[in-house]
Amino acid sequence: PDFFVKDLGEKCVEIKYYSERNGFTHFMMGLISGLGKMFKMETKTTIISKKEDGNDCDTFNIEW
Repeated sequence: PDFFVKDLGEKCVEIKYYSERNGFTHFMMGLISGLGKMFKMETKTTIISKKEDGNDCDTFNIEW
């Protein structure tokens, strides 16, 4: 898999997750949530687009 991160502001990024496989959208949300907990940070993850809906990747906005 490939990840591309775009800075959207002081405490917000967009992550594009590219994978040959479908169905990992919610797995990625769990990973992001787990990273927030590991670093003792409250995070808010929003799904912008899903590969399983015909897009070329899963796209998330993450705020902390």
